[in-house]
Amino acid sequence: MQGDSAASVFGGFGYTRFLRENLAGTFAVDGIAVSSGINISSTLAATGTAAALSIPAGIRWNPLRGDHTTQALKPFVAVGIGPVIGIADASFVSGLAVSAGSTVRATLGGQVGGGIEVFAGRSFSLGITVTYNRMINFSEPVGAWRNFNGPQAALGIGWLLQ
Repeated sequence: MQGDSAASVFGGFGYTRFLRENLAGTFAVDGIAVSSGINISSTLAATGTAAALSIPAGIRWNPLRGDHTTQALKPFVAVGIGPVIGIADASFVSGLAVSAGSTVRATLGGQVGGGIEVFAGRSFSLGITVTYNRMINFSEPVGAWRNFNGPQAALGIGWLLQ
């Protein structure tokens, strides 16, 4: 019997610092993928999980001209780069032998995309961001994964500290 499950679950937090009304620096910590699997036969039972964490720093730029201070809708183009850390755990039972192991690997990744923020006053915002994540393959697979490339959509809630 075999079973696999994969969920591209994105969760995390980010910090955005506006350098100007149309330019901001960003820093984020995102959980970008989770998968698990199980394999059971007459001689072996195995289970494992894999996950990845991305830590990009980047910029957001609003391409619209004019006075941004009065715009409630603020579109942006976003780019970021930073480490991607992959973590895998596995357990095996074969006969009387039991073994377990963990793997941690790191590589470099980046993202490019855009989004829009809706400002409700000067201290609260709601936003949506869509990016494509691209990374250098891990030197060895993390679980069954060589990389976690792919699209990402995120919803955000922001409080502007003045």
